[in-house]
Amino acid sequence: MASRDLYPRAIKHLIGEDLLPPFPAVLAVGPGGCGKSTPLGKFADNTLDMSLPGIRLAATEGPDGVLETAAGVVFIDEGQELPEVLSAVKRAVDNDAARQTGRFIVTGSVRARHQATTWPGTGRFIRVRMFGLTQTELETDGRYNPINSFFASDPPRFGPSDLSRNDYLDRIDSSRVRA
Repeated sequence: MASRDLYPRAIKHLIGEDLLPPFPAVLAVGPGGCGKSTPLGKFADNTLDMSLPGIRLAATEGPDGVLETAAGVVFIDEGQELPEVLSAVKRAVDNDAARQTGRFIVTGSVRARHQATTWPGTGRFIRVRMFGLTQTELETDGRYNPINSFFASDPPRFGPSDLSRNDYLDRIDSSRVRA
């Protein structure tokens, strides 16, 4: 049986269709548990999860070597755990004479934002901020992407909602959301 995302994320389309084809590296930053790893990891040929001690140790001792041995699209999860690996991605992008696109996807928690003043990815990574699930994602309606609709020739006009105040509160309070 084919695996299906519980809640398909709109960002998966943005990264897969709009950002990976022209750019060498994408950084998705957002709060822990907002849904970065699951959808973005599906693009990867190799995954390096920096929250795992063994992988983090190997990347600490030789970040460039770890990246060199990972072929295809490399997904670096929890990149904020080891800033050295971000520097290695920067060097890999800078040293790639072929200017290969779609090579690296890095996720990081909001903590990565605080490291931005000394962060080596400036000009190498396309940074995307992620948030919690949108209404469309919760309803698993993959046809509607609110960003694309605003650029359509006939932008949406929002009318009254069928949802009650309690329905909105249920959706805000994730412990009350039912799958």
